[in-house]
Amino acid sequence: MPYDTEREFAPVTQLVTQPLVLTVAASFPTASVKDLIAVLKSKPGALSASSSGTAGAGAMTTAMLRMQTATNYVIVPYSGGAPAMVALLAGEVQFYFPAISTGMSTIKSAKVKVLATSSKKRLAYLPDVPTFAESGLARLDVAPWDGVVAPAKAPRAIVNRLQRELVKVLNLPNVAAHMTASGSEPIGSTPDAFAIEIKEQLKTSDRLAEAGIIKRQ
Repeated sequence: MPYDTEREFAPVTQLVTQPLVLTVAASFPTASVKDLIAVLKSKPGALSASSSGTAGAGAMTTAMLRMQTATNYVIVPYSGGAPAMVALLAGEVQFYFPAISTGMSTIKSAKVKVLATSSKKRLAYLPDVPTFAESGLARLDVAPWDGVVAPAKAPRAIVNRLQRELVKVLNLPNVAAHMTASGSEPIGSTPDAFAIEIKEQLKTSDRLAEAGIIKRQ
């Protein structure tokens, strides 16, 4: 992009995160991440996963799983979350990492099984689903998020005021309930905490690029 993310913006707050979920078709014979890894190791190169594009959080996580577990499977990129999920339901692929907001309807209808989530703690609406960390995949921590930034030269007093007002809105019961129902987890971080999060995400992208998991344009 024609700008430097760290130099040209002043982080205000990370609004929400949309945890990724590892999903398999309801009929697929796995009940846990451990089961899936065992199947992948027993059939190297035979199974496949869908991804919504080639460089988003889901695509990166799909490739990171392959690297971290020393397994071999085909990654099939689709033009978005909906066709990637359709491919899973149609049996064209065996698993998929959608954002919870994308997969919510199929999860509620029990058309897919959720094996794990990238959230830092178990989700209130999926209490029986372990996190990736609980499943032995602590480094599988990429997840989509939304936040607010201001121009780099914005006065800190204005940044702080904007952050406080946004957090007030996030904490309104009806807003928080709507966010959760749609698969988003409210965050409302401080400007400094959001700056750290952005730096960590950029470091992760650098590591993935160096490992050849994603390509720089």
